[in-house]
Amino acid sequence: MRRQNPPQAYLDKAQRIEKYLSPLTIAAIYATCGTLYAVFIALIFGILVYTSVLNPTAAVVTIFAAIAIIPATFAFLASFLRPNDPLSTYIQQLADVWRQPLNVPPDSCTFKVRRTDGEELCVELLFFYPSTKQTAAVRERLYTYVHGALANRYALYIGEPTCEEIESLLDRPLEMLATEFGIPVFYLEVRDIHITREQDSAGDYLGTGTWN
Repeated sequence: MRRQNPPQAYLDKAQRIEKYLSPLTIAAIYATCGTLYAVFIALIFGILVYTSVLNPTAAVVTIFAAIAIIPATFAFLASFLRPNDPLSTYIQQLADVWRQPLNVPPDSCTFKVRRTDGEELCVELLFFYPSTKQTAAVRERLYTYVHGALANRYALYIGEPTCEEIESLLDRPLEMLATEFGIPVFYLEVRDIHITREQDSAGDYLGTGTWN
């Protein structure tokens, strides 16, 4: 089961993002942005002069040159603030987002398996997975997988299974469901296991389940 929270894939993304925090990379990004900005200003200046909108006097050239070197000046000053410069701070915050644990509120369901000896096995489970994935479609498939595994294993079972046995049995169904729906964190906890005696003698040995 996928118990690690945040998932390893998210931690790997955070590490890949943090590679951009190296001094050379930060300097290269600032230099690239400054160069592109300067080229853009030069292009605008050239178009305005070519169309006779501006007269290329010394004052006008000085103003445009000052505007063009603003990013370069900012990059130079930011180098003294590293790692607290704006770009480094943004990259670090982005990496930290991937390191935040996902919100995995418990989704409770009780499964009942009628056994051939007339008893009923009741298993109350808590499923932990992201709230955004707790949809009707996931719940329906989750019930099908879990109920099917419990019924196949315990319809003829004598005695009461342990929590470890239940978790081991449902490990593969949960992994299949997590893969099918792209659920990064998905695990369960056994809340209660007990056996009750059925009052009726109906021959239905399939189980029932209820979401709480």
